[in-house]
Parts: sequence; structure tokens; C-alpha cells
Amino acid sequence: FRGATAGRVTFQSDAFKHLMARRGKYMASAVRDHCRVLFTDSDVMWLADPVPALTGECDLWAQVHVKKRTGGTFDDPGNFLNPGFLAVARSARTVAVMEAWATLMADGPTHNMGKFNEALRSVGGLRACRLEEKFPEGNMMTWTEAWIAENRPTVVHNNWIGRKDSQIKRLKTAGLWPCDARTCADPSHVARRRIHELAAEGPRRRDVSGEGLWRVLVAHPDLAA
Repeated sequence: FRGATAGRVTFQSDAFKHLMARRGKYMASAVRDHCRVLFTDSDVMWLADPVPALTGECDLWAQVHVKKRTGGTFDDPGNFLNPGFLAVARSARTVAVMEAWATLMADGPTHNMGKFNEALRSVGGLRACRLEEKFPEGNMMTWTEAWIAENRPTVVHNNWIGRKDSQIKRLKTAGLWPCDARTCADPSHVARRRIHELAAEGPRRRDVSGEGLWRVLVAHPDLAA
């Protein structure tokens, strides 16, 4: 994302969309260079190691984006896969998907998630697996400590909410904000710290078949660099 813009950007601003327009190209390069790539947005919180969930005969795994703000289900027709949490095993099919995504985004700012799903549909034989209940977006969970304790999600996405102070308040309500203003004033700092802790545990980064390590990439949409 280097050079896309300068300073901080806000969600759905022109600068944000310019950053997102580069994601396909960046992922295409990463998948060509690494056998396994796990990409996560900076507002995605890892509460446990996600790698054990990446099972089955899949080319890629992605979080389900339920389009309804309330009352939606994971099986609703028209749901997208959300590349905000995306695991990819390198193959001719996944390289083709990432290259198609990059091409679709090449004209500049546009709807990043829509173009990703268009790229998925363009590659025949692709095995895209859905991450559902244990990987909820912000509209598919209740942000309380009780809900977290009962449902034990692996990964949660702090989206479907606007302002950064609202994100922080939500994390505090759910007991997921382990620092004060002196140690971190940004929700992405908390998310990245937890990801780094889990990713640093080498053996746990292996997939269940032990075939290789995952390359973990963390997006930072607030900063161009």
C-alpha cells in the first residue's frame, strides 16, 4: 500500500478506496510468492489460532459477509465472501483468482468486496470454503463478555460500525480491550498485537496436515505506509 496516500484515512473515503484498490495486486503477488497466505484486516480480532479451522479440500477460506444488518443468516442468498479474513493455498486456481481480482480493481477505487466475489466466480473449479459461526462479522454476534464466553468465537470482525471510538467502546463492552490510552489508542493496535502473539507460536501456524507454515499478512488501512 506504500505510496497510495499519506497519513490516516477513514472507512469508505476516497483515500481508503484507493488503498483497497491495491489489495488484489498485493495478494496476487503474495500468493505467487508463498505456498500459504493468511490475510487479515486490522479490525479483525483473533481470539484463538484460526489455522485448525482451515481444513477440507479447499483452495481458499474466507469469512462470510451477511448483507443484512439484523436478522440475517449465513445461508441467505446473495451473501458475499469477505476478504477481510482470507486464507489462500497456492494453486493455479487461486493465483488466477488473485490476478482476476487485481485486474478488476485496476481502474481505481471501487467496491473491493464485490470485485473479489466477481473474481471468485470467474475461475472454474475453484473450491472456496466458508468460515461462518466461529468467524462472525460485527452484525452476526452480540458484543458482550457473556456472548463471547458462551460462543467462543475464533475470529471476530469489528465491522458494521462507523467511528473508531465506537469500535473501541464495543471492544471494551465485550472484554476485548486489554489496554489503556497510554498503551494503545487504536483498535487496530490491539488486533495486531494479538495476531502477532498467535503467529509467533511457530508450531501452531502449521496446518493440520503439517504441510507448511502460513505467511500471515496484516492490513493496516489507517496508514499508507
